[in-house]
Amino acid sequence: MNGCYDESTSVRGHGHEGTRARGHEGTQERRREGHSGFARLKAILPNLARFFVPSRPLALVPSSMPSCPRARVPSSMPSCPRALVPSSKPSRPLALVPSSMPSLLLLVLALFAAGSACAQSNRIQIEVLVFAYNNPDSGSALSPADPDPVYSGMLLGEGGAVYSALPREALKLGGAYDALARNARTRALLHVGWQQDAGSTRPVRLRGRAEVRSSDPERGVLATANPELDGDLRLRFGRGVEVHVDALLRVESRKGGRATGEQRFRLNSKRIVNYGELHYIDHPALGIIVRVDRVEDAAADATGSQ
Repeated sequence: MNGCYDESTSVRGHGHEGTRARGHEGTQERRREGHSGFARLKAILPNLARFFVPSRPLALVPSSMPSCPRARVPSSMPSCPRALVPSSKPSRPLALVPSSMPSLLLLVLALFAAGSACAQSNRIQIEVLVFAYNNPDSGSALSPADPDPVYSGMLLGEGGAVYSALPREALKLGGAYDALARNARTRALLHVGWQQDAGSTRPVRLRGRAEVRSSDPERGVLATANPELDGDLRLRFGRGVEVHVDALLRVESRKGGRATGEQRFRLNSKRIVNYGELHYIDHPALGIIVRVDRVEDAAADATGSQ
Protein backbone atom coordinates (compact mmCIF):
# COMPACT_ATOMS: atom_id res chain seq x y z
CA MET A 1 0.00 0.00 0.00
CA ASN A 2 1.64 3.24 -1.07
CA GLY A 3 2.41 5.86 1.51
CA CYS A 4 0.77 4.15 4.45
CA TYR A 5 1.72 2.27 7.58
CA ASP A 6 0.77 -1.39 7.37
CA GLU A 7 0.98 -3.45 10.56
CA SER A 8 -0.68 -6.49 8.99
CA THR A 9 2.51 -8.54 8.92
CA SER A 10 3.11 -8.39 12.67
CA VAL A 11 4.26 -11.57 14.37
CA ARG A 12 3.56 -13.00 17.80
CA GLY A 13 4.40 -10.41 20.42
CA HIS A 14 2.44 -7.52 21.84
CA GLY A 15 1.12 -6.32 18.48
CA HIS A 16 3.77 -3.63 18.21
CA GLU A 17 6.01 -5.13 15.55
CA GLY A 18 5.12 -4.27 12.01
CA THR A 19 6.13 -3.09 8.59
CA ARG A 20 5.96 0.47 7.34
CA ALA A 21 5.74 1.11 3.62
CA ARG A 22 6.47 4.64 2.43
CA GLY A 23 6.37 6.32 -0.97
CA HIS A 24 5.31 4.90 -4.31
CA GLU A 25 5.88 1.59 -6.06
CA GLY A 26 9.37 0.23 -5.55
CA THR A 27 9.82 1.70 -2.07
CA GLN A 28 11.71 -0.67 0.18
CA GLU A 29 9.90 -2.08 3.20
CA ARG A 30 11.61 -2.64 6.50
CA ARG A 31 10.51 -4.33 9.71
CA ARG A 32 10.39 -2.11 12.75
CA GLU A 33 11.26 -4.29 15.75
CA GLY A 34 10.15 -3.20 19.22
CA HIS A 35 8.14 -0.16 18.17
CA SER A 36 7.64 2.16 21.14
CA GLY A 37 3.89 2.60 20.55
CA PHE A 38 2.86 -0.30 22.76
CA ALA A 39 5.21 0.87 25.51
CA ARG A 40 3.58 4.30 25.40
CA LEU A 41 0.10 2.83 25.60
CA LYS A 42 1.12 0.47 28.40
CA ALA A 43 2.30 3.45 30.45
CA ILE A 44 -1.06 5.17 29.93
CA LEU A 45 -3.32 2.12 30.41
CA PRO A 46 -1.31 -0.33 32.56
CA ASN A 47 -4.37 -2.23 33.81
CA LEU A 48 -5.81 -2.71 30.31
CA ALA A 49 -2.63 -3.35 28.34
CA ARG A 50 -1.96 -6.64 30.11
CA PHE A 51 -5.11 -8.08 28.51
CA PHE A 52 -3.96 -7.43 24.93
CA VAL A 53 -3.62 -10.64 22.93
CA PRO A 54 -0.44 -11.28 20.91
CA SER A 55 -0.97 -10.67 17.21
CA ARG A 56 -1.31 -13.59 14.84
CA PRO A 57 -0.17 -14.03 11.26
CA LEU A 58 -2.98 -14.31 8.75
CA ALA A 59 -2.01 -17.82 7.57
CA LEU A 60 -3.03 -19.80 10.63
CA VAL A 61 -3.50 -23.23 9.03
CA PRO A 62 -1.44 -24.73 6.16
CA SER A 63 -3.33 -24.75 2.88
CA SER A 64 -2.87 -28.51 2.65
CA MET A 65 -4.95 -29.03 5.77
CA PRO A 66 -8.69 -29.40 5.05
CA SER A 67 -10.97 -27.06 6.94
CA CYS A 68 -13.56 -28.60 9.26
CA PRO A 69 -13.26 -32.24 8.09
CA ARG A 70 -16.35 -34.35 8.49
CA ALA A 71 -16.32 -37.67 10.28
CA ARG A 72 -15.97 -40.48 7.77
CA VAL A 73 -18.05 -43.64 8.05
CA PRO A 74 -16.09 -46.87 7.44
CA SER A 75 -16.91 -48.42 4.10
CA SER A 76 -17.73 -51.69 5.84
CA MET A 77 -20.58 -50.10 7.74
CA PRO A 78 -23.87 -50.15 5.81
CA SER A 79 -25.67 -46.84 5.65
CA CYS A 80 -29.26 -47.19 6.87
CA PRO A 81 -30.50 -49.99 4.54
CA ARG A 82 -34.20 -50.05 3.88
CA ALA A 83 -36.28 -53.17 4.50
CA LEU A 84 -36.93 -55.05 1.29
CA VAL A 85 -40.60 -55.89 0.67
CA PRO A 86 -41.43 -58.88 -1.54
CA SER A 87 -42.79 -57.75 -4.86
CA SER A 88 -45.76 -60.06 -4.49
CA LYS A 89 -46.90 -58.19 -1.39
CA PRO A 90 -48.65 -54.93 -2.13
CA SER A 91 -47.23 -51.92 -0.37
CA ARG A 92 -49.45 -50.22 2.19
CA PRO A 93 -49.38 -46.59 3.23
CA LEU A 94 -47.85 -45.93 6.63
CA ALA A 95 -50.41 -45.51 9.35
CA LEU A 96 -49.84 -42.70 11.88
CA VAL A 97 -50.10 -44.11 15.37
CA PRO A 98 -51.72 -41.65 17.79
CA SER A 99 -49.13 -42.42 20.48
CA SER A 100 -46.38 -41.00 18.24
CA MET A 101 -47.93 -37.54 18.08
CA PRO A 102 -46.53 -36.29 21.42
CA SER A 103 -43.02 -37.39 20.39
CA LEU A 104 -43.38 -35.64 17.04
CA LEU A 105 -44.56 -32.47 18.76
CA LEU A 106 -41.63 -32.55 21.16
CA LEU A 107 -39.25 -33.00 18.24
CA VAL A 108 -40.71 -29.96 16.44
CA LEU A 109 -40.46 -27.83 19.58
CA ALA A 110 -36.87 -28.93 20.16
CA LEU A 111 -35.91 -28.02 16.60
CA PHE A 112 -37.58 -24.62 16.95
CA ALA A 113 -35.72 -23.90 20.19
CA ALA A 114 -32.43 -24.97 18.62
CA GLY A 115 -33.08 -22.71 15.65
CA SER A 116 -33.75 -19.74 17.94
CA ALA A 117 -30.55 -20.41 19.90
CA CYS A 118 -28.58 -20.71 16.66
CA ALA A 119 -29.97 -17.40 15.41
CA GLN A 120 -28.96 -15.76 18.68
CA SER A 121 -25.43 -17.20 18.54
CA ASN A 122 -24.98 -15.82 15.01
CA ARG A 123 -25.06 -12.27 16.38
CA ILE A 124 -21.74 -10.73 17.37
CA GLN A 125 -20.73 -7.52 19.11
CA ILE A 126 -17.84 -5.28 18.03
CA GLU A 127 -16.28 -2.45 20.01
CA VAL A 128 -13.69 -0.05 18.58
CA LEU A 129 -11.69 2.67 20.32
CA VAL A 130 -9.48 5.01 18.26
CA PHE A 131 -7.03 7.53 19.72
CA ALA A 132 -4.16 9.69 18.48
CA TYR A 133 -0.72 10.39 19.90
CA ASN A 134 0.09 14.08 20.23
CA ASN A 135 3.07 15.39 18.25
CA PRO A 136 3.52 12.32 16.02
CA ASP A 137 6.70 11.65 14.06
CA SER A 138 6.33 13.38 10.71
CA GLY A 139 8.47 10.68 9.10
CA SER A 140 5.47 8.32 9.15
CA ALA A 141 3.17 10.80 7.38
CA LEU A 142 1.93 10.41 3.84
CA SER A 143 3.62 12.31 1.08
CA PRO A 144 1.73 15.43 -0.11
CA ALA A 145 1.52 13.76 -3.53
CA ASP A 146 -0.26 10.69 -2.17
CA PRO A 147 -4.02 10.79 -2.87
CA ASP A 148 -6.56 10.46 -0.10
CA PRO A 149 -7.98 6.95 0.31
CA VAL A 150 -11.64 6.52 -0.60
CA TYR A 151 -13.88 5.12 2.15
CA SER A 152 -17.32 3.70 1.45
CA GLY A 153 -18.35 2.09 4.73
CA MET A 154 -21.80 2.72 6.10
CA LEU A 155 -22.39 4.95 9.08
CA LEU A 156 -23.91 3.23 12.08
CA GLY A 157 -27.66 3.61 11.96
CA GLU A 158 -27.85 2.93 8.23
CA GLY A 159 -27.63 -0.86 8.44
CA GLY A 160 -31.21 -1.58 9.49
CA ALA A 161 -31.78 -4.61 11.69
CA VAL A 162 -28.54 -6.31 10.60
CA TYR A 163 -26.34 -3.62 12.20
CA SER A 164 -27.50 -2.05 15.47
CA ALA A 165 -25.45 0.61 17.27
CA LEU A 166 -24.83 0.16 21.00
CA PRO A 167 -25.52 2.90 23.54
CA ARG A 168 -22.53 4.29 25.44
CA GLU A 169 -23.49 2.53 28.67
CA ALA A 170 -23.25 -0.86 26.89
CA LEU A 171 -19.62 -0.30 25.85
CA LYS A 172 -16.87 -2.00 27.87
CA LEU A 173 -13.92 0.30 27.11
CA GLY A 174 -15.39 3.50 28.53
CA GLY A 175 -12.74 3.71 31.25
CA ALA A 176 -9.94 3.39 28.69
CA TYR A 177 -11.54 6.07 26.51
CA ASP A 178 -11.75 8.49 29.46
CA ALA A 179 -8.12 7.79 30.45
CA LEU A 180 -6.89 8.45 26.90
CA ALA A 181 -8.93 11.65 26.72
CA ARG A 182 -7.42 12.94 29.98
CA ASN A 183 -3.80 12.02 29.24
CA ALA A 184 -1.53 14.81 28.01
CA ARG A 185 0.13 12.56 25.41
CA THR A 186 -3.02 11.30 23.70
CA ARG A 187 -6.46 12.40 22.60
CA ALA A 188 -9.46 10.12 22.18
CA LEU A 189 -11.01 10.30 18.71
CA LEU A 190 -13.78 7.70 18.49
CA HIS A 191 -15.47 5.06 20.64
CA VAL A 192 -18.25 3.03 19.01
CA GLY A 193 -19.82 -0.39 19.28
CA TRP A 194 -22.46 -2.32 17.41
CA GLN A 195 -24.04 -5.74 16.95
CA GLN A 196 -24.35 -7.50 13.61
CA ASP A 197 -24.89 -10.89 11.99
CA ALA A 198 -21.75 -13.00 12.05
CA GLY A 199 -21.76 -13.48 8.28
CA SER A 200 -22.18 -9.81 7.36
CA THR A 201 -19.09 -8.29 5.72
CA ARG A 202 -20.33 -4.80 4.90
CA PRO A 203 -17.70 -2.26 6.08
CA VAL A 204 -18.53 0.16 8.88
CA ARG A 205 -17.36 3.77 8.70
CA LEU A 206 -14.99 5.04 11.39
CA ARG A 207 -15.43 8.81 11.29
CA GLY A 208 -14.69 11.16 14.16
CA ARG A 209 -16.66 14.30 14.96
CA ALA A 210 -13.75 16.75 14.96
CA GLU A 211 -12.69 18.48 11.74
CA VAL A 212 -9.40 19.87 10.47
CA ARG A 213 -9.40 23.03 8.34
CA SER A 214 -6.53 23.40 5.92
CA SER A 215 -5.54 25.26 2.79
CA ASP A 216 -2.71 25.25 0.27
CA PRO A 217 -2.52 28.60 -1.59
CA GLU A 218 0.46 27.43 -3.63
CA ARG A 219 -1.69 24.67 -5.15
CA GLY A 220 -4.76 26.86 -5.40
CA VAL A 221 -6.62 24.94 -2.67
CA LEU A 222 -8.91 27.11 -0.58
CA ALA A 223 -9.66 26.46 3.07
CA THR A 224 -11.57 23.20 3.41
CA ALA A 225 -12.84 21.21 6.38
CA ASN A 226 -12.19 17.48 6.52
CA PRO A 227 -12.81 14.96 9.30
CA GLU A 228 -9.85 14.55 11.61
CA LEU A 229 -10.42 10.78 11.54
CA ASP A 230 -11.95 8.81 8.69
CA GLY A 231 -11.79 5.16 7.72
CA ASP A 232 -13.46 1.77 7.30
CA LEU A 233 -13.53 -1.40 9.38
CA ARG A 234 -14.36 -4.65 7.60
CA LEU A 235 -14.80 -8.15 9.01
CA ARG A 236 -14.25 -11.47 7.27
CA PHE A 237 -15.13 -14.83 8.77
CA GLY A 238 -13.21 -18.07 8.53
CA ARG A 239 -10.69 -19.55 10.94
CA GLY A 240 -11.28 -16.81 13.47
CA VAL A 241 -12.39 -13.30 12.56
CA GLU A 242 -10.23 -11.17 10.28
CA VAL A 243 -10.43 -7.50 11.23
CA HIS A 244 -9.29 -5.11 8.49
CA VAL A 245 -8.90 -1.48 9.57
CA ASP A 246 -8.02 1.30 7.11
CA ALA A 247 -7.96 4.71 8.82
CA LEU A 248 -6.70 8.17 7.90
CA LEU A 249 -5.72 10.74 10.54
CA ARG A 250 -5.34 14.42 9.66
CA VAL A 251 -3.17 16.61 11.90
CA GLU A 252 -3.14 20.36 11.52
CA SER A 253 0.28 21.92 10.90
CA ARG A 254 0.83 25.23 12.65
CA LYS A 255 3.58 27.82 12.46
CA GLY A 256 3.68 30.93 14.59
CA GLY A 257 0.25 30.12 15.99
CA ARG A 258 -1.28 30.00 12.50
CA ALA A 259 -2.50 26.97 10.58
CA THR A 260 -0.26 26.32 7.59
CA GLY A 261 -1.55 23.00 6.30
CA GLU A 262 -2.00 19.44 7.42
CA GLN A 263 -0.20 16.15 7.73
CA ARG A 264 -1.91 12.85 6.96
CA PHE A 265 -1.20 9.53 8.62
CA ARG A 266 -2.68 6.27 7.37
CA LEU A 267 -3.03 2.97 9.22
CA ASN A 268 -3.92 -0.04 7.06
CA SER A 269 -3.82 -3.29 8.98
CA LYS A 270 -5.37 -6.77 9.13
CA ARG A 271 -5.59 -8.83 12.28
CA ILE A 272 -6.93 -12.30 13.10
CA VAL A 273 -8.89 -12.27 16.37
CA ASN A 274 -10.88 -14.76 18.40
CA TYR A 275 -14.05 -13.98 20.29
CA GLY A 276 -13.52 -12.33 23.66
CA GLU A 277 -9.96 -11.14 22.90
CA LEU A 278 -8.70 -7.57 23.21
CA HIS A 279 -6.39 -6.41 20.40
CA TYR A 280 -4.29 -3.28 19.98
CA ILE A 281 -3.28 -2.16 16.46
CA ASP A 282 -0.35 0.23 16.58
CA HIS A 283 0.86 3.15 14.48
CA PRO A 284 3.35 5.96 15.25
CA ALA A 285 0.52 8.54 15.10
CA LEU A 286 -2.58 6.64 16.30
CA GLY A 287 -3.76 3.44 17.91
CA ILE A 288 -6.88 1.29 17.62
CA ILE A 289 -8.25 -1.09 20.26
CA VAL A 290 -10.67 -3.74 18.97
CA ARG A 291 -12.77 -6.39 20.70
CA VAL A 292 -15.18 -8.91 19.11
CA ASP A 293 -17.62 -10.94 21.24
CA ARG A 294 -20.55 -13.23 20.71
CA VAL A 295 -23.72 -11.50 21.83
CA GLU A 296 -24.54 -14.09 24.49
CA ASP A 297 -20.98 -13.82 25.90
CA ALA A 298 -21.18 -10.03 25.98
CA ALA A 299 -24.52 -10.23 27.79
CA ALA A 300 -23.09 -12.67 30.32
CA ASP A 301 -20.12 -10.36 30.98
CA ALA A 302 -22.46 -7.42 31.49
CA THR A 303 -24.59 -9.42 33.94
CA GLY A 304 -21.55 -10.63 35.84
CA SER A 305 -20.13 -7.12 36.20
CA GLN A 306 -23.31 -5.80 37.83
